[in-house]
Amino acid sequence: KPFIGLHTRIRQLNEHHAARLAEVLVACSTPQSAMDIVPMMFPRPLDAHQLTFALGEALAHCHKLWFDGLLRREVGADEVVRFVVRGV
Repeated sequence: KPFIGLHTRIRQLNEHHAARLAEVLVACSTPQSAMDIVPMMFPRPLDAHQLTFALGEALAHCHKLWFDGLLRREVGADEVVRFVVRGV
C-alpha cells in the first residue's frame, strides 16, 4: 500500500523537534549536563538500555544547540561537561 500523509508527518516531526530544542534551551538557562536533561526529555522511568538511547538523544540536542551557537560548553571542577545558554 502507498504511504499517505508524508508532508503532514514531516511537519509533525519538525514541530516536535523544534519544541524539544526549545525545552532544552530553556533548561540550559542554568548549566546542565546531558544527563541532567534526560529526565526532562523522558520523564518516565527508564531501564539501562533505554537510558543509553535517551542520553544519546539528550546529548544530540545539546550539541545541536551548541553548534548553532545558542549554548556554550563548560567543564566543571568535577570534569563534567555542562551546557548553558550563551550570555548567561
